[in-house]
Amino acid sequence: MKAVRFLLPAEVEMLEAAIYYQTQVDGLGDTFLTKIESTVRDIAEHPQAWPIVLLSGHFLFFMYAFHAAIPITYWFAID
Repeated sequence: MKAVRFLLPAEVEMLEAAIYYQTQVDGLGDTFLTKIESTVRDIAEHPQAWPIVLLSGHFLFFMYAFHAAIPITYWFAID
């Protein structure tokens, strides 16, 4: 089985999310972390089961959340 490690920012984000979920519903944060653990274990045990995606080059960006009542300039505003 391949060793798995998270970058520190990813680990912090994961734990913050678990804490948030726990405050919303008792036990949800624990369930969230358990699901992450089992998914990571599955990936580590069977890495060929998932495709390798190489991200390079140009990407298309689609915004599906346009709302007709809001001016188009709203979606592209820069603070």
